[in-house]
Amino acid sequence: MKKTKALAMLTAVVLLIGMFCICAAAETKEATGCGQQLSLGDDLDMKFYVAADADTTVNVTVDGKTTAYDLRGKAPVAAGEGKGTYEIVVSLTAAQMTSQITLDFKQGGEDVQISSSVREYAEAILGGEHPELTKTLVKHTLNYGAAAQKYFNVNTGSLANSGYELDYKAQLPEGYDTIGVEGQIGGVRIVGATLVFKSKITLRYIFEAYSLEGVNFTANGVSYTATEKDGQFFVDIPGINPNMYATNVVLQAVKGEETLAVTYSPMHYIVRMSKKLNTTEPMRALLNAMYGYYEAASAYVADNSVEISLPLVSNGTISANKSIYRIGETVTLTATPANGYNLKSLTVKKDGQAIDIGAVKIAGGNYSFVAEDAAYTVEAEFAEPIFNVVKGEWDLNDQ
Repeated sequence: MKKTKALAMLTAVVLLIGMFCICAAAETKEATGCGQQLSLGDDLDMKFYVAADADTTVNVTVDGKTTAYDLRGKAPVAAGEGKGTYEIVVSLTAAQMTSQITLDFKQGGEDVQISSSVREYAEAILGGEHPELTKTLVKHTLNYGAAAQKYFNVNTGSLANSGYELDYKAQLPEGYDTIGVEGQIGGVRIVGATLVFKSKITLRYIFEAYSLEGVNFTANGVSYTATEKDGQFFVDIPGINPNMYATNVVLQAVKGEETLAVTYSPMHYIVRMSKKLNTTEPMRALLNAMYGYYEAASAYVADNSVEISLPLVSNGTISANKSIYRIGETVTLTATPANGYNLKSLTVKKDGQAIDIGAVKIAGGNYSFVAEDAAYTVEAEFAEPIFNVVKGEWDLNDQ
């Protein structure tokens, strides 16, 4: 006998910078379903939190395709009552927001099934008491999903934004009409750049060359490898979050003394494709929805983030693992003195008032505190160490 567990939802919202998590957790810690989470980043994920035995295999089915998740060897996100709570991450395309996601597994000899979709999850958020910016982001997410469904002809009989349609017209920005190209490498030519629409938004740079031997590609300090296909070479850069669509990504190719730098972004794609006369209406609708998704995500991040102002000091540096943090996230600062110097003092001020030293935890040169909805500044001083010489009697007679 098949047993179906429906997951109750709480009205909770969590933001992770770079990957937005709009969360709904189960009201009770049932043996099978502990909660879900929708992540809106470079990819679209539904995260299910399942309480199960460590030797359980969870079968996940989406649009007729089943994937087995073996929990053996996986670390649970929480433990208790003889079971672990495991995170099952299901990656989706934008066009799959109305696709039903079904998890099937055995628990105590009994068949268990958990089922949900991005659309159902979004309805729980829109029907709850959430900030308007959160609901706006969810609506634009659904609008983007519906446009993707129409363009890719997927599940068009059940559009993601049904009942939440938006009368939105993008006001496209200036400055994204031309792909930026600087420098040159002999025998290497940049053909163009584009976006790859799968479960992840990926920037793709396209080159023509007889060979790319000896050519090294980097962007934002990360190395990338070119892939050859049909006489062309592709360099893919994944991980483009919607609030970063307008941020230029400079791919630098270096061979010996020669350098070729190519500047591109999702906004280049949106603007350039929107202005082409042969762009189809379904594509124009998708581009319009993408821009709305970008605007909503940018507003959401700006409203739920905290900036930390770091000092420029002599004889050392103060650094943070990120420049922007979400409210409630732990800020970690690192004090690195120059050779021959020590950290003399470190002060963290919240809205101009120094934080009690008891709220700053010191561990191996790292200082941490939890970010609240406030403005933070950091002050520091490095100084040479002071050595105290104690006078005493010394016997210098070596006889």
